[in-house]
Amino acid sequence: MRDRVLELLSDPPAEPDWSRGYLDLIGGQPVASTGAIQSLWLGPIGSAFYANALPFWSRLTDEYRASLELLEAVDGSTVLDVGCGPGTLTARIGELVQPSGLVVGLDVSEPMLTRAVHATGSENVAYVRVDASLPPFEDETFDAVFSSAALQLFEDPFAALDELLRVLRPGGQLVLFTPCRGRGPFRIVSSVLASVGGVAMFDPRELPAALKARGITDVRQRVGGMFQLVDAYKQATPSRL
Repeated sequence: MRDRVLELLSDPPAEPDWSRGYLDLIGGQPVASTGAIQSLWLGPIGSAFYANALPFWSRLTDEYRASLELLEAVDGSTVLDVGCGPGTLTARIGELVQPSGLVVGLDVSEPMLTRAVHATGSENVAYVRVDASLPPFEDETFDAVFSSAALQLFEDPFAALDELLRVLRPGGQLVLFTPCRGRGPFRIVSSVLASVGGVAMFDPRELPAALKARGITDVRQRVGGMFQLVDAYKQATPSRL
């Protein structure tokens, strides 16, 4: 499985570091944070809180629960989970693609990835420590790209979106679960998260418009409260006669 991951990298390391159970492409380099929320997730307390809050969050948010239901991953699929956190959803995607598929989870947080490695028993799931907004893979590598509650934490979400589309194969599926600016009382929460937490709060029309501007024509969106679920398909390469 580790060899399969290395084969997907655009610049594989000469001496891969899997000593912690995940491939570390950062090592001791400093990690920049975009705000209070990401700083929390980078530490052990925040990672523990996040992992324990996921079951509650999944009951609270229909869009979160539906994200895996929309993902069309099957046996043999190669799936990238961007900003995988403690690996809760990554492991479940691994079950969808068994026995011959591969799931790669990306995250920058050491505590999150440590939890992910310990919580994942499937041999077809691997984790990589890297800036998840810059997937270190060859172009058009994955059958599906999945990202839950991560895009809003990247310094430049739309540059990250370009990267996610770059590594997605023609005809492949992109599934994004992110917050968006809510109305009424949700607008106040949105403002606080953006100003204090460093969280990008997307306008409900923003991500579908960004995808269409990038040539993605098959886009669906579901909005609930201050969350949204977007899935889209990268246009297959036209056949040449």
